[in-house]
Amino acid sequence: MLGLGMLYMLVIAGIVAVPFLSLAAFVRVGSLQKRLDLLQRELDILRLSPGSLSSEEILRRVARLEERLDHLKGVLRSGATSMKGAGEPEPSVPPAVLRVPPPPLPAPSLPPTIPPVVPPARPTVIPPEPVRTGAAVSLPLTKTPPPSRPPILEPEPSSTKSFAIDWDQFTGVKLFSWIGGFALFLGAVFFVKYSIDHGWVSPMMRVLSGFVLGTAAIVLGIQTQKRGYDVTGQTLAAAGCAILYADAFAAHALYDLLGAGAAFAFMALVTAVAFSLAVKMDSQYVAILGLVGGFLTPPLLSTGVDRALGLFSYVTLLDIGLLLVALRKRWMFLISLAAVGTLCMQIGWAVKFFEASKMATAAGISLWFSVFFAAARLWAEGTEKEDSHSLSVAGAMPLAAILCAFVSLTNSSVAAHPTIAFALLFLADAILAGLAYRREKLQPVHVLAGAVAFIALLVWTGGSLSPSTLPHALAVYLLLGALHGAFAVVLHRKGGTRGVVTLGQLYPAVFLIPLMMALTRQLVSPAFLWPVIFLLNAITIVAAIATGFLWALIGALGLSLLAASLWLTQLSAGDLPGLLVVIGGVAALFFGAGLWVQRGKNRTAPDESTTQPEGASLPSGLTDAIPALGSLLPFLLLGQAAIHLKLANPAPVFGLGFLLVLLLLGLASRRGAGAGFWSRSPCSAWSSCSSSGMEPSSTPTIPSSPRPGIWRPWAFS
Repeated sequence: MLGLGMLYMLVIAGIVAVPFLSLAAFVRVGSLQKRLDLLQRELDILRLSPGSLSSEEILRRVARLEERLDHLKGVLRSGATSMKGAGEPEPSVPPAVLRVPPPPLPAPSLPPTIPPVVPPARPTVIPPEPVRTGAAVSLPLTKTPPPSRPPILEPEPSSTKSFAIDWDQFTGVKLFSWIGGFALFLGAVFFVKYSIDHGWVSPMMRVLSGFVLGTAAIVLGIQTQKRGYDVTGQTLAAAGCAILYADAFAAHALYDLLGAGAAFAFMALVTAVAFSLAVKMDSQYVAILGLVGGFLTPPLLSTGVDRALGLFSYVTLLDIGLLLVALRKRWMFLISLAAVGTLCMQIGWAVKFFEASKMATAAGISLWFSVFFAAARLWAEGTEKEDSHSLSVAGAMPLAAILCAFVSLTNSSVAAHPTIAFALLFLADAILAGLAYRREKLQPVHVLAGAVAFIALLVWTGGSLSPSTLPHALAVYLLLGALHGAFAVVLHRKGGTRGVVTLGQLYPAVFLIPLMMALTRQLVSPAFLWPVIFLLNAITIVAAIATGFLWALIGALGLSLLAASLWLTQLSAGDLPGLLVVIGGVAALFFGAGLWVQRGKNRTAPDESTTQPEGASLPSGLTDAIPALGSLLPFLLLGQAAIHLKLANPAPVFGLGFLLVLLLLGLASRRGAGAGFWSRSPCSAWSSCSSSGMEPSSTPTIPSSPRPGIWRPWAFS
């Protein structure tokens, strides 16, 4: 067994050493080749740039040139003597004195011995001076040397980032380093599996060898980077972290050598080491590996027991580590990856452990991470104010919380007790409103969140509303409507986007729709419903007047009258007092709103700069008609009540009609002869209709007159 263990350790050492040595040799050869190329270029520069040589080197070259020139002198003298003997008459000297001249040297052998003093690339060549017989030949040192070629300099690295891929660097260094690291990891895994299948070593020996292998890879990676091989070092360190993750998982899941708590702590430590290495080695590769390993740790080591507090405490620590690394190294994409991992953990926990009794836990988790990433966004603004990753995550987490509440309301048990889900809806919407107030890019997300919340409440109201849950529903309708209406006014004063302001202020009126559904189901006395309807109408009126978008006011008036009309179909004669109170309240509310609009219009009319954008405000005639509409349209409900309820004593209906006519008369007196058709002819028509129960077409219309005194008595009659 001991021999097999030693063999096992030797094989592991070979697995570690062979890829590492191969990669190191490959990188070393490439480095030496680059150095050789640089030296060759420097040598060429020195050869072509005499001016850059030292004085000693110049003296040595001059000495060599003088030796060659002395040799040329002798050659030239011998050639001149032979030419003189052949061209002149024979002198009168004794024959014994005559000497046979040596044969002339071949001419082609002379040029190769002349050193290339002048660079061959120069277009002009200075001819040498003629050689005189018997005269000494000297090197023309006093002559001005030709201009030297400037030395070839290496280009300086550009300060701007280049996005071009260095394929030599990628394929020769990075690619093979990554492949080598991955091969190292796979080799360790498959060898461990092979040893397991054949039972060579004990489980303890396997775990220890995996720990030694992972630790050695990390240490070798650090040492390799210190020697200048960054990619290889980072790859080895990342592979070492991956091996330690696999080793801890095997020790817990396969051999039962570590408990869940110990394995969890060990893998958390490996994650912390990976983040530290990422910062120290400046490696995004190691950081991403630590992130993946950190988020895979809980599902890999799950015991099947719900420990939500411990699980999401670990996720919080993991997110904090990623946030610190992201802010330290400006790798802001890690924040987005952290949010994705956090959402995956929430979804996994909900799929496996969620039930109605754990709704408070689910809501707390969703709200906690919404607040956490909102705070992360505020923290990131100090370093990366325009960062899109932290901004997108800050908006996505509250929206995910609203979706969580929506999905939970589809659970019948949660729908029967929706208080926590409603609280989650409102609080997540409020968090998103605060973020949208700070950053304009999140304002459309807040509008979308309001739409999701409205759909969730509409679906829940249609299927799960009951008398016991109605108070909670009314509260959340009112709170969400007030939140969006107030936020629209705040954004309008701040100068927010017109479309966002317009859509936001529609929500108070839109939340009247689920209230209409509640009215038609007769779940509880309308005394609880109509106050909420009036409050939502008041919020709509204030928001519409503050922002200048008066179409919302007209829509709220129409929805309120429609709700009253639907409710009236379910009433009996005994419910008449409550109906008259509702009709009178709606008329008074919108009549007062119309007067407020007219007063504001008259006050700002001289100032043309305050005019609303095209399409934002009502036409002038329709704006003037809002008070009249608030008093006239309730006559429809009075006529419907007189017909539907079959009253034995219609005096209360006539009394309310008389009060509405008084409102119209007051409006006509206030506006005088310019009241127009909206304040004159409809008055007589609808009052006659409500009194007689006849169709408006059978009621005689009074033509408009410039003198209001003619039609006022008709209205009273």
